[in-house]
Amino acid sequence: MLEIDLGVTGENWRSAITHGRNSDGASLKIWYDCFPNATIFGLGINPCPFLDRDRIKTFVGRQGDGMSLRSFP
Repeated sequence: MLEIDLGVTGENWRSAITHGRNSDGASLKIWYDCFPNATIFGLGINPCPFLDRDRIKTFVGRQGDGMSLRSFP
């Protein structure tokens, strides 16, 4: 499973839009719980290794950048 745009604020994107329970990659954590047999990949503009787990791996990239998407593993 791949989620693009993780809603993690940081140096490359700062926003007041993400807050509360919906901030900092909350949806990756939900996918992790809802799909216990899935390997979950996340692609976002800011690094977020704090979300990586046994079945979650995050990568830095821009969804509007074709080169970034082509180089995604």
